[in-house]
Amino acid sequence: MSTPSLPVCFEASPVQVTLPVGVHAWCSCGLSADGTFCDGSHKGTTLRPQIMKITDHPETCHLCRCKRTNTAPFCDGSHTNL
Repeated sequence: MSTPSLPVCFEASPVQVTLPVGVHAWCSCGLSADGTFCDGSHKGTTLRPQIMKITDHPETCHLCRCKRTNTAPFCDGSHTNL
């Protein structure tokens, strides 16, 4: 069985989330259970989560789940080219 090339496209659409104040880890590998937030599934790869710090107030944003964005962790529409 071959290893998939990383990052893995979890889904070809973003997810809208409202992030509360705090620290959040966006999944950059596409292997996490929900495809959005890191659950440690990247262990054994060279990929690491991207840390997001929300400091003033909750923020609503569209997070990339195809893992092809050039504006990580935010969706830039790259999924439309898959």
